[in-house]
Amino acid sequence: MMLKKEADHTMTSSKTPRAAHGRKPHETIPVHLLLDEVSTLIRLSSYYGRTLGVVRRAIQVASRGEMREKANFVQEEAYWLRRFAEAQRDRMESEGVAESIVAFTLRSLVAFYGRTLTSLNVPRARRRLSPEKIQAREALAEKLRSALAAVYSSDRAMAEADIHTRRLREQQWINEGLAASIDSNDR
Repeated sequence: MMLKKEADHTMTSSKTPRAAHGRKPHETIPVHLLLDEVSTLIRLSSYYGRTLGVVRRAIQVASRGEMREKANFVQEEAYWLRRFAEAQRDRMESEGVAESIVAFTLRSLVAFYGRTLTSLNVPRARRRLSPEKIQAREALAEKLRSALAAVYSSDRAMAEADIHTRRLREQQWINEGLAASIDSNDR
């Protein structure tokens, strides 16, 4: 019979905990969001699943190695981001508020910011948005950028580690937004 201590050890991942990488395990970044913006986050959580659709599924089934890992990462990340955003929406609706402070982890903040920028910067995706939705997403992107810029200025290495989990185009857009933020703060 396995002891509880042994069972706990066997059930834990062999990966190094985030706290061991210099992170504070429960540190969050507050962002003031409207209920409509949280609903947008729900839609953005599955952005890549919708845009890649059948191609992503084919990659998961037919590809080997790194491509399969990336597709699985995108699918799992989308699941957790959606659950997070839905929980925030449900909390706001149960409290009867139209706006609230949402506490993001750094990883979720970077993931949502990247998805928001992608939905704005990819021409095909942008064409599908009405001018009002473009304006709303730009406002959302600005809120997420401001929060990320604050973390970036206080702990650049930690922020860069999570930025590097994004696709190369997303990394470029995120870094451009942060550079513009840093430049405007220097003035």
